[in-house]
Amino acid sequence: MTRIETAAEIEAAAASWLLRLDQNPDDETVRRELDIWLADDPRRRGAWLKAEAAWSMLDQMPWPEQSPRVDTPAPRRAFGRRDLILGACLVGGATAVAFIGISAASAQTFETEIGELRKIPVGDGLFVNLNTASRFSIRALGNRREVRLLKGEAWFEMPADPSMVLTVTAQGLRVRASRAAFSVRSSSGGTQVLVGRGVVDAEPAVNTSNIKLDAGQLARLENDGTFKVSNLTAADITRQLAWRDGKIELAGETLAEAIAQFNRFNRRQLVLTDKALADQRLYGLFRADDPVAFSKAIEVSLDASVHIEPNQIDIGRDQGVSGK
Repeated sequence: MTRIETAAEIEAAAASWLLRLDQNPDDETVRRELDIWLADDPRRRGAWLKAEAAWSMLDQMPWPEQSPRVDTPAPRRAFGRRDLILGACLVGGATAVAFIGISAASAQTFETEIGELRKIPVGDGLFVNLNTASRFSIRALGNRREVRLLKGEAWFEMPADPSMVLTVTAQGLRVRASRAAFSVRSSSGGTQVLVGRGVVDAEPAVNTSNIKLDAGQLARLENDGTFKVSNLTAADITRQLAWRDGKIELAGETLAEAIAQFNRFNRRQLVLTDKALADQRLYGLFRADDPVAFSKAIEVSLDASVHIEPNQIDIGRDQGVSGK
């Protein structure tokens, strides 16, 4: 199966092409190879235009004069603004745009497609891991960072700087933190916050008071306004955050719940054709982007029948097969 490049990989490659072209502006071979690279995937041209825009914007930014080095044995090209944009691109794919976008009060938006994961350094030591099919906007106001989680899930890892304050708003819930690491997930059933490090203040819209959440706690705001806090073990936290590594870890979830998780990550959808299997509980660690392997495991463990089609995978039982 051909592997599809992620948006982050395409954007990092676009940054590399920019540097190569900058160093060899008159090399026709480089230009021909670039044209071939751009033609292979329509997403690459969009990434190229975005990187070019970020590259040109740096030329318009004020930059301190560099002191000449006198102790080097040979002349060296001074580190400059274009090195910064390239380095940022290579680390995080879309980082260059993030660096520029949140330097002003205007918001910058990031998103992922189905099956895509991104780790985005958005500046000043703040990193955001964005789950599949998710979107958020961020803006900087002095030492404050204001985020709106528009859909999906994100993990926020803050620097040790106590002056930075991060506020995340998602579907009736506001989260405020400093020097913390936590995730926020917005779904049709409600909003949840998981704290991995530090202390987080959570403020549901239906409650006028803040609720402090410590590391190892998970809070969920249901659509009916119910707000519940539970304590997690280290294993629970690892399982909840397995998506950051492209994994789904099941520890007693039902088949119906597992299918819902896999369908978040894949365009090829799992379809349960026999509802009698829905409540079967499952355990195991699976690749989130491989529903075929998961369906084969179900076929063996639950004595199920699996029919694989281009756009979906049916899981059920052939007529006449009884449950175990």
